[in-house]
Amino acid sequence: MTNSFRPYDPSSLNSSKPYYVEATRFVDLTTQTGVGLDASTTVLLGPGGVDPEGLVSMDALGVVTINKTGPYMVKQNFQIARDTTPGNSEIFFQAQLSVDNGVTWTTLGNSVNRRIDNDKVINIFFDISAIFIPAGAKLRNVWAKSSVGGDPNNPSTGVNNGLLIHTRPSANLLALGFEDAPSAIAVVYKLQGYNYG
Repeated sequence: MTNSFRPYDPSSLNSSKPYYVEATRFVDLTTQTGVGLDASTTVLLGPGGVDPEGLVSMDALGVVTINKTGPYMVKQNFQIARDTTPGNSEIFFQAQLSVDNGVTWTTLGNSVNRRIDNDKVINIFFDISAIFIPAGAKLRNVWAKSSVGGDPNNPSTGVNNGLLIHTRPSANLLALGFEDAPSAIAVVYKLQGYNYG
C-alpha cells in the first residue's frame, strides 16, 4: 500500500486560475466587556494597521477601511464567555457597512445570536464571507447583550453579562508552540492575480 499524501507544492498551482491568499490579519488580545443591555459596541481587532500592499487598513476602534476596490474574503472569529452565573447571556453580532465615511451604517446579512447560560462555557462565533467592495467603504462588526433572546414565541430573558475573552494556554503548551486565543480576529484575503485599484 502506498501513501497518497503529497506535501503542498506552490509551483503546482495553475496561475491562470485565481485563488485567495491572506493579505493581513487583525487580532485583539484583550478581554472586551462591551456595554450594558440593549446597546451595541464595535468589536475591537487590536491596535490597527495596514497590510503590506495597502489594500485595507484597520483603526484602533475596529473599523476596516477598504483602500483599493476589489474582491476580498474575510474570516472572523470571536470568543465569547461570561464571568458570572446564573441567567442567560443573549449576545448578538451584526456586520455593518458604511459608504459615507462612517456617518451612516447599513447591516450586512443577518444578525447572529449566541446564548451562554453559565460561566464554564466558551462559545465561538465564526464567519467567512466573500465580498466585492469599493475603495473608501468601511466595515465593522458590532455586538450587544440583549435583554431578550431566542424564539420570539418563547423568548429567553437576557442578563447583562458577556465578554469577548482573550485566553492563554499553560506555560507547557506555550513552550510547545500553542498561542493565546484572541478575543477577536479578522483575517482578510485577497484574490491572487487580481489588479486591485
